[in-house]
Amino acid sequence: MLKESKHILFFVYLWAWLTQPASAQWVNFLWAESRIPGLESKEAAILFPVQLDGTKCFMQFDSGLDGSRLYRNSLPSKYRQQLNDETITINKFSVGKIKKNDSIFYLIYAENDALKNGGCVLDENVTVVGSLGNDKFLTGHLSLDLPKKRFMFNKGPYQPLKEIKTTHSFNMDLIDTDKGAVPILTITDKNEMKKFLLDTGSAPADLIIYLKENWIDLVGVSLSQVKSFSVMRWNEPIQCYTAPTKRSLAIDDFEVTPGTLATYCEVPNDKASSRNSIFGILGLSLFKQNIVTIDYVARRIYIER
Repeated sequence: MLKESKHILFFVYLWAWLTQPASAQWVNFLWAESRIPGLESKEAAILFPVQLDGTKCFMQFDSGLDGSRLYRNSLPSKYRQQLNDETITINKFSVGKIKKNDSIFYLIYAENDALKNGGCVLDENVTVVGSLGNDKFLTGHLSLDLPKKRFMFNKGPYQPLKEIKTTHSFNMDLIDTDKGAVPILTITDKNEMKKFLLDTGSAPADLIIYLKENWIDLVGVSLSQVKSFSVMRWNEPIQCYTAPTKRSLAIDDFEVTPGTLATYCEVPNDKASSRNSIFGILGLSLFKQNIVTIDYVARRIYIER
């Protein structure tokens, strides 16, 4: 009887171990540097290591992007025959520890002959082959440890770790599109609720304001009083202006203090409208000393140390 009970106990422990959810591990990412005058930063873009059918490459993680894109002008030469369509299917795609079969990407940019050797890394230079949007992470939560330059993805809702102090957490909306979704946070300004896109693709920025009149109201100066600088947006140059805010804003109990830098950019092809429900963009600069977790399932953002 004792021997039988030991066997039962063993199988109970074995079943408990087998049914525990496998947790992902931290994976290192790279920070891309920006040398643009007015927007200089050693932490300008987050580059995740990926594999395209076994070829090691890098893609920028851009939470402001609904669906992931690959760049025709940067892909390894083995894909040259597949670049005439609007999309491409990668048979075996992985980002960090995440593996996906038959993963679909949208294609952008024109093809050129920049890559001849069929790889993604030329000498010591890292080639970025695309932008990772939210579509690859909607089934779980993605943690970005910004100070330690690492990330981790797990399926399902996020459970804050006991050894990590949660300093702030916010509700998040997801706006669905035909390609994926984008995360939206609500910021309070003078008792008004304003929607901001959480955009890791604008990592060095504090705030970016869409409409010129809203930017002027927030910073208290005109464009003529601020020195402009030029940046590239999807391979097109645009003029931008940055000035400190004159009043505080709030994301729930997190204060965005006066003096936070707000940027406005003149985008000629965008039809800015006062009816646009998105007031602007929230970059990562305000949280650069923290772990930022985007919980796509529970629709919350966690800021931890």
